[in-house]
Amino acid sequence: MQNMDLRNNKGYTGIDISITILILVILIPVITGMAYNIGKSNSGIEQKSYAITEASSALEVAKSVTNIENIYSKKSDTPEVVAEDDDYIKKLKSNFQDKLVDSMQEPQIKEEEGNEKIVFVTKDKNDKQYKILIDVEDFANTGTIEGAKKNIVKKITAKVIYSIGNKTENIEISNVISKK
Repeated sequence: MQNMDLRNNKGYTGIDISITILILVILIPVITGMAYNIGKSNSGIEQKSYAITEASSALEVAKSVTNIENIYSKKSDTPEVVAEDDDYIKKLKSNFQDKLVDSMQEPQIKEEEGNEKIVFVTKDKNDKQYKILIDVEDFANTGTIEGAKKNIVKKITAKVIYSIGNKTENIEISNVISKK
């Protein structure tokens, strides 16, 4: 009977190396896949966070306009006033100036989703684009209360549309402002 002294082991056997390589071949793709999914998830969270920030900023700009008579997104509400006269659009242009994709994408009234909205496109630090649609609805036009006066209460809805991979996502936030 041969006495096996494990303390005198002087190297690795072929089976030891084979098992190690097999474990690495199995674990490396799993770890790589997990790292990729975590990175992709973080990117999606960053984009969603940025979209929420942009929508919130657009609503904060609306709150900063002193005269809510000058906040609108429908030419039909005030056909005699052009977009350049809109205090809200002016403030949006100055607030988002450094984030705009280009001057052709600055805030302006356009037909979107079957309705006139204030539309512009911004970009984040990674040059990912975010399309911002702002709908301004005068409470008097909703028909909720008959005879309601115009320009007393307005609902501002900011919708931000952005892409994550092949999917299009959107964030929508609304706020109500009233005459001061």
